[in-house]
Amino acid sequence: MFEAVVTEPQVGSIAGGGRYDGLVGMFGKREVPAVGISLGLERILVVMEELGMLPDIRSQSRVLVTVFAAEFKDRSLEVVSLLRSAGIPAQVSLGDTKLGRQFKHANALGIPYVVVIGPEEAAAGFVVLKELASGSQETLTTEALIERLSS
Repeated sequence: MFEAVVTEPQVGSIAGGGRYDGLVGMFGKREVPAVGISLGLERILVVMEELGMLPDIRSQSRVLVTVFAAEFKDRSLEVVSLLRSAGIPAQVSLGDTKLGRQFKHANALGIPYVVVIGPEEAAAGFVVLKELASGSQETLTTEALIERLSS
């Protein structure tokens, strides 16, 4: 048997293993000698994080286009497509329809801007651009949005 232990940071065992004779035989008709290992992935990730070994996984996107509600998803997809066509790195939020969570997701990924297309904006052909760092926001046409984010 063996065990791999990390002492700094003090996490404890991150891997272990040994012989497992008889284990394979439980599922077959004959005894098979065996060895095995188990890794504690969560513990390894904790060690890597504490030692600064994990890469920066921030997004390269400059803007996250939210989905206000299911009925506005097509408009959000259209706007993200226009932004990408203009060479602006953008992504659309397809997971959660709660705006607060979408904003938190953008912030966690290091995306500086969020676009919101609510009922009034969709009806009028506008979008709201919010800068997460300052909290400032402005209502723009898609053309003005592209111009604003291109500069």
